[in-house]
Amino acid sequence: MFLQFSRKLDVSLRRDFCTSAQGVPSHFIKDMNVNVINILFRKFWGKFLILLLLVGLASIFQVSFGYLIKEAVDSFGQFSNTRSIWAFIFAFLIIRFMMPMSFGFVEYVAHSIIIKAESFFRVRYFNNVHNPNFEIHKTNGSGDIHKRISSATFSIRVFIRSLFVEVLPVVAQIVALAITIYIAFDLNIWLMFCTVIVAYLIAVIFLTNQRIPMMRRMADYDRKLSSYALDTFSNHESIQVLSSQNVAAKRFVEKLNYFNSAQYRLRNGLIRNNIISSSISVCGSFGVLYFVAQGVIANIYTAGSFVMISTFLFQVFLPMNRLGFQFRELRGCLIDFERVECIDSLLNEEQLKTVHSLRNEANTISLKKFSVGSICLKGINFTTEVGCPKLIIGESGCGKSTLVKSLLRLTEGSAELYINGVDISEYSKNQLRNDISLVTQQQLLFNDTILENFRYAHSHLTAEDVSSLILQFKIKRDPEDKVGEHGRNLSAGEISRLK
Repeated sequence: MFLQFSRKLDVSLRRDFCTSAQGVPSHFIKDMNVNVINILFRKFWGKFLILLLLVGLASIFQVSFGYLIKEAVDSFGQFSNTRSIWAFIFAFLIIRFMMPMSFGFVEYVAHSIIIKAESFFRVRYFNNVHNPNFEIHKTNGSGDIHKRISSATFSIRVFIRSLFVEVLPVVAQIVALAITIYIAFDLNIWLMFCTVIVAYLIAVIFLTNQRIPMMRRMADYDRKLSSYALDTFSNHESIQVLSSQNVAAKRFVEKLNYFNSAQYRLRNGLIRNNIISSSISVCGSFGVLYFVAQGVIANIYTAGSFVMISTFLFQVFLPMNRLGFQFRELRGCLIDFERVECIDSLLNEEQLKTVHSLRNEANTISLKKFSVGSICLKGINFTTEVGCPKLIIGESGCGKSTLVKSLLRLTEGSAELYINGVDISEYSKNQLRNDISLVTQQQLLFNDTILENFRYAHSHLTAEDVSSLILQFKIKRDPEDKVGEHGRNLSAGEISRLK
């Protein structure tokens, strides 16, 4: 293995992350360790306030429709007057126009928040995953990380839509109807109406909480299934070479069966919940309508009042039947947010570290002791010089790769490692990785053009620069040629020379 400190040809070759020692813009750092919901409400509180106002306006129009029906029934005898008929039609059309318009504006504002929120968190998670201090890659597969991020970003959309387009309008409508019933009817009717609503909501919340473990189990099986599928796609060539398609398919079906079993249990619980919640709404509606009907017979209430409260019950229970589903959606979003917390946390210990230059003609390496896992290195001292390779030899598993990776802090353990007499922990990870070049045995090419692969490290290079470079290494390719996934469009020799 060859080790060489590289003195870059130009400062512009260095990756410029600019705003922080970690390579993450400062507005990401200041938001770290704060959960998704807090960030959403802090960042978009103004638009959320507009949504609340629009939801309140829509609720007023819904209640006014019930009053319009009441007046029409109670004043039926006056409908022989053309003026009264036109007044009713005009009022009806205004309400009919304003109700969907107000909800349309709610959808419009919510969608604008969704677009900005998704973009913010996509960039946030991308930067977090590629942060030098981020260690989850060592314990979680790429498929698992990708699934967590995809689920969380999709759940941001679902959370905003469910809360502000589905749940809050129903809650605002319930409040508006409760106030109206309190004004139009006696206390007993109001208490009965509120009791039915509260009983329904408690039942929905209780039944949904019982299903949360099943939802979490299903999410786990889904994540494992997706992770395994992505892993097999990434190792497609190995599966073909080993002729192990049947083994891979068998394992995939096993994981799929676990996932399907969890889905069936979730479905059966949903049917039971729908039966219970529907029974509560029917029984409660019957009780309210019965006592109001007795009031109409006793001339306490008018026929219009009976029709109005029937309209209110129909209006409130129809969307409340969806409330259980939306509550389940919100709880599912919270589960996804919980699973992405490990990605949404950054280490911040390197921001104020002193920069020690490694751009010297010679650098001394002194490793007194370094241990990680079963590997323990000690008593290693040598000097590297620009342009003078060092050859590190030893039997397999003795720690050659571990030594080189420790110099870039890619592998960290119990260490007493010094560069130019300075403890390795005093160097930021970004600085070490900018000043030390490492060519690994692994393929490090992106599924992009040769030119864009070079630009990951040297963004200033032009197509002509890259063309000249690859010709020096006898690679007869155009800079705009695609390398393919894992470099499949190139030969093994071309991949090695490109690295």
